[in-house]
Amino acid sequence: MSKRVYELFLFDIYVAMLKIEYVTKNFKDAQSLKYDFVAWDNVIREFEIIGEAANDLTKN
Repeated sequence: MSKRVYELFLFDIYVAMLKIEYVTKNFKDAQSLKYDFVAWDNVIREFEIIGEAANDLTKN
């Protein structure tokens, strides 16, 4: 497995944040987001990506 430079992990976090913002901007509250399972799953996955990238950042 090749080593990635830390800027790429930061970029992953930034892109995931933008995706979360894009998906959630039209929901008025968290409850309405929760009932849209496609949007909910997307947001959860982006938080997972943020967590994985942050974890890799601390290891490097």
